[in-house]
Amino acid sequence: MKTGNLKTLIWRIALFAGISAFFSLLLFALYRDQSWKGDAWIAMDTFIEFQVPSAMYSPKLKSDLSAIIETIDLEVNVYREGSELQSLNLLAPSKSYVIKGKFLLKAVSEALLLSRLSSGLFDPSFEPLQNAYGFHDGNLRIPDAKELEYLIQNLGWKNIQFNQKESSIFFQKENITLNFSALIKGMVLDELSSYLNTRQIDEYVLNFGGSLKIKKKQTTTIKIQDPRKLVPAGETRISSGCISTSSDAQQFFERNGIRYSHIINPLTGLAQNPSQSITVYHPESALKADMLSTTLLLMERSEAISFLSTYYPEAGLLGIDQNGKFSYQMEWQP
Repeated sequence: MKTGNLKTLIWRIALFAGISAFFSLLLFALYRDQSWKGDAWIAMDTFIEFQVPSAMYSPKLKSDLSAIIETIDLEVNVYREGSELQSLNLLAPSKSYVIKGKFLLKAVSEALLLSRLSSGLFDPSFEPLQNAYGFHDGNLRIPDAKELEYLIQNLGWKNIQFNQKESSIFFQKENITLNFSALIKGMVLDELSSYLNTRQIDEYVLNFGGSLKIKKKQTTTIKIQDPRKLVPAGETRISSGCISTSSDAQQFFERNGIRYSHIINPLTGLAQNPSQSITVYHPESALKADMLSTTLLLMERSEAISFLSTYYPEAGLLGIDQNGKFSYQMEWQP
């Protein structure tokens, strides 16, 4: 591994471990008791934990769930050496690449669908913009307008040709690379819960880096973190479903009193978000909740609410605006 890559990896592990641990303490302190049991470990450079009723627990669960994560990691994680996504990014600019892995195929399909619905506000080819701000190597800076304009002109989901029937993909621009960090945690949660369901485990709580998937007989209180004070800003209650939060607290830097977030608008190249934090609930799909929280963080409040009601009416929304006010009433019943 190159020194620069090692530095980036250490930086990312420390960042994600701290944020994920805070989210975990908020949730698991609320329901952990002698009737529940589980395990916690690090996967994909971040924190994962599962809890199930003690009667349903087996030490083999951890290894089975880890194997599922490993399979997804080898297909979809752009930072994993030798992943299929790395091969795709290397070959797709020069010729049509036939996707082999079912998880990578699903990631491409779901990401490009949301790209179309959001008119490019969600864009899996965003990584060069993050690199321009230095979020991947830790050399944080503010790119000038010409650099951002060049990147925007040479990126974009519209320059990606995807044939779902043939599972093939081709990049029309040489500088395009795909990064599915905005959906990979949700994908993992969906696959883990599917496995638990096949094992007839009818209650569980899954936490992957602060993204949650819950199936319980009793309602659970979910605390929403204040991005500035690292204390709960509000709460909601659910018995089942998926929760994902995106905010400008996870990766950011400040210059002259302005906060620059790692979630960058791919249409403008700007790194300032209309809200401090967006939390999305989806009744079934953690993958959709994961993608939507990122997308809606880039929208004004009214636009975010309208977008959900139009395309994802089953979903719900909570937000913390730039003044730190906890608002946006969640639109689902526990």
